[in-house]
Amino acid sequence: MTRNDLIAIFEQPKTIAGITYTIFSIVVVYLSLLVLAYEQKYWPLNKLEVSIIDYIDIGILIFFTADFTARIIILKERSKYLISFAGGIDMLAIVPSFIALFFPFVPSSEWLRALRLTRFFRILQFFKPSSKSSVVFGLFTHLLPWIGIAAAIKLAFVVWIEDQPFWIQEGVLDLPISVIGFATAILLGAKLSSAQARFYSVEDAICRIAGALAALCTRPELESPAENWAQDFLKELELKKDAPQESVTTFRQLANAAAEIKYDDSVLSDMSKDHRHVIHHINARTPRAFDLFMKLTAFVFLFLAIAAVPGFTGLLTTLLMVVIIGGMYVLIDDLDEPIAHNEQSLINVDLTPLTNFLQ
Repeated sequence: MTRNDLIAIFEQPKTIAGITYTIFSIVVVYLSLLVLAYEQKYWPLNKLEVSIIDYIDIGILIFFTADFTARIIILKERSKYLISFAGGIDMLAIVPSFIALFFPFVPSSEWLRALRLTRFFRILQFFKPSSKSSVVFGLFTHLLPWIGIAAAIKLAFVVWIEDQPFWIQEGVLDLPISVIGFATAILLGAKLSSAQARFYSVEDAICRIAGALAALCTRPELESPAENWAQDFLKELELKKDAPQESVTTFRQLANAAAEIKYDDSVLSDMSKDHRHVIHHINARTPRAFDLFMKLTAFVFLFLAIAAVPGFTGLLTTLLMVVIIGGMYVLIDDLDEPIAHNEQSLINVDLTPLTNFLQ
């Protein structure tokens, strides 16, 4: 394994080894946060609990230290890494444990426990939408930062807020949560219906265009103009232009060539309609006001769930809600942009009818 391969494991995990290491790193981060929450929630602990947590802490510290050391050794731009946000978080992930381990006489370890909450920021390092890893992780990669943020907020609630006398009692917010959850589902369903209809109408139009092009190419006089137009159209789709230019010129050339041999005008007329239909729908979006209100409703719903469901049951509920509600939003939002052939996109219109025509 070369140095570049090792760097890729840390920076842009594309291989099985890189993906496995990233997932393991995320598990370790969450384990450290869960241990911290348990330790704070049920303090003071008995001897058995202290021993188990000490062993877990040592294992986590060894992993974080090895990871930090390996990055310093392997990465080419060490100084840049050390002064970066990621480097600072990696350092903070190990400093509190080393202080507690080698300087037990330091008064009050409460602030050290609080400092260990910064470990959740390590999760954000794995969220790199410009990386090929987003294709492999797919939806998980898009949701990763939100899962980390929600988990950290909920752990903070568990540790410092939920046991306070001023905090809301369990069950008080059940009715608002139900109403807002129902409203969120309606809003997501409305956007899904609109985006899905537009998505499949674009695919249908592209198939009709490919069929019309195949029919045109049965005439030798029209084969070259048809291929030129198809190339320009495909280029427009890849660039997502909302004002076709090149394809308009080549379409006129195709129309003139068809007129010279008295080809059926209805074929070109239908193809032109489908062309405009595709260009319009790939640039259409859900109204901004609707989208903003839907985001606000989803955030309020998730925050109320974080606040209302106590303890570690609430943590699990929070993570599940982020995955489900957030996953629905990401998929529907991606579906709302039918042509987005990049590394962040999960769902795209199938352009193979056009690409196969040009082969």
